[in-house]
Amino acid sequence: MTAGSCLIADSHRAMRLFVREGIRCAWAHPNADDFVTNQAAFLAEERITLGVLRPTAIAVVTGS
Repeated sequence: MTAGSCLIADSHRAMRLFVREGIRCAWAHPNADDFVTNQAAFLAEERITLGVLRPTAIAVVTGS
């Protein structure tokens, strides 16, 4: 899109969020001294995609 334009969508009619895998959380202590230094790594991920069901409900608007 160019400067001065925006995307307008009726998200209830145009799009649907599809979840392929739910939220997955994991803890790790990747370094040897993490327990001593009170550190941990936390990972949270989810596999989703946005599907466009009705492209006519999405429009690009340009202004002056």
